Amino acid sequence: MHSKSAIKVLMILALGLSLLIFSGCATRGISDRLGELGELADGLAEAIEESELLDRLDELGDLVEGLAETITEEVYAAIEESFLIYGEFGLTFDSETTSLYYNDEPVAFFEDRRGLVRTTFGNRNASGLHIRAQRDGSGDLIGLEVTRR
Repeated sequence: MHSKSAIKVLMILALGLSLLIFSGCATRGISDRLGELGELADGLAEAIEESELLDRLDELGDLVEGLAETITEEVYAAIEESFLIYGEFGLTFDSETTSLYYNDEPVAFFEDRRGLVRTTFGNRNASGLHIRAQRDGSGDLIGLEVTRR
C-alpha cells in the first residue's frame, strides 16, 4: 500500500472510530481489531531495528484496511438496527445498498423529530419519496407521512 493510500485509510478509520465512540456503537469486533493494531504497532518498532520495515508497513496497511471495513460494516448494522422501529410502517434500511426503502421503493429523504432529537437521512432537496415520522403527544411512533416530490 502506498503512503497516500495508507493516510487516506487512516483518515477514514479515525472518522469511523469517532462516529462509533460518539454513538456508543463500538463492539467487540472493533475492540479486537484495535488490539491487533496495537500488537502490530509493537512489532513495527522491533521490525525497524531488524530492517523488516516494508513488510511490517504492508501488514499494517492490510490491518488498517480490515479495521476500516469492520467499522463500516458495524456502523451500517447499527443504522439498520436503529431503523427497525419503523419497519412495521414499511420503512427499512438496507446495509448492503446503504439506502432507505419504503415498501421496497427508494427513499430520497427521511426525518423524525422526538423533542430535541432530530434524525434525518438523505437529501431534503432530492426528488422522490420524502417521509416524516408521525408521533403522538407522548412521543410514540404512530405512523409515517409519505409525500412524493
